[in-house]
Amino acid sequence: MKKLFIGMFYMFMICGLCACTNNNNQCNEDIKLGKYIIQKTDEIGIMPNLVLLYDNRFTFYYSVLSSYISSGSYQIKDSKLILVDDAENDKVTTTYVFKIEGKKLIFKQNQSTALPNFASNEMYDGAVFVYVEDVSNKK
Repeated sequence: MKKLFIGMFYMFMICGLCACTNNNNQCNEDIKLGKYIIQKTDEIGIMPNLVLLYDNRFTFYYSVLSSYISSGSYQIKDSKLILVDDAENDKVTTTYVFKIEGKKLIFKQNQSTALPNFASNEMYDGAVFVYVEDVSNKK
């Protein structure tokens, strides 16, 4: 009985360690680390994009009319990707929320901090971001 218990203990430990590893550039809930761009077929040039990095870090560029690139940390909760900007000069915490649907991230404007008015042509509620590239090896 003791050997069975010890064997099961080691099996659970191995399964737990395997679940904690970050294989194939994926993090919790199967979100791939890398670059996501807004899904638009009629535009060329710089488009809103989101880059998910290791250690739950991100960069988010939401408008060609802005020189600001949001960066900070993210978490996954209830099938939502929640980005929190690290800007120190903001008196209000800036958050951006995306619903996770398979390999797509869908922007939830009503759950996010309001974007500047000039960004409304590019970023809108329901905007779909799709995975385009692994950026883990880029420097």
